[in-house]
Amino acid sequence: MRITRLSFTGFGPYRNEQTIDFRAFEDDGIYLIGGRTGAGKSTILDAVCFALYSSVPRFEKGEARLRSDHSGPTDPTWVELEFSAGGHEYKVRRSPAYERLKARGDGTTVSAPTAELAVRKDGEWVGLAARPKEVGIELERIV
Repeated sequence: MRITRLSFTGFGPYRNEQTIDFRAFEDDGIYLIGGRTGAGKSTILDAVCFALYSSVPRFEKGEARLRSDHSGPTDPTWVELEFSAGGHEYKVRRSPAYERLKARGDGTTVSAPTAELAVRKDGEWVGLAARPKEVGIELERIV
């Protein structure tokens, strides 16, 4: 498996969208995720784990700690990972359950977790699964 791109928003310490294009490092063969304590290095690994497995091993309470404390009730939270495996390119996008504003009326409600998985065919993304459980089953087969 080779990770090619990672994007996330409202995840870990980051409210705004962050994108890492790992293809920029392909010629190096190996790279280091470095930085000061608290710079967000672990968030990169957390995002990859969440995208692939819907969980983050270092958090016992699961998804509740994934959403950025800086996100407001109208801000989205999601992680998107593009990777290749078995000669195919895939894209998985997940959102954890989180509290958001109600569409109608006052107050908040809990947004259910979401997941989508697609494969690239002839230059286009084609959906493989669109529910968290189905995405997990497909990813287990792929990875």
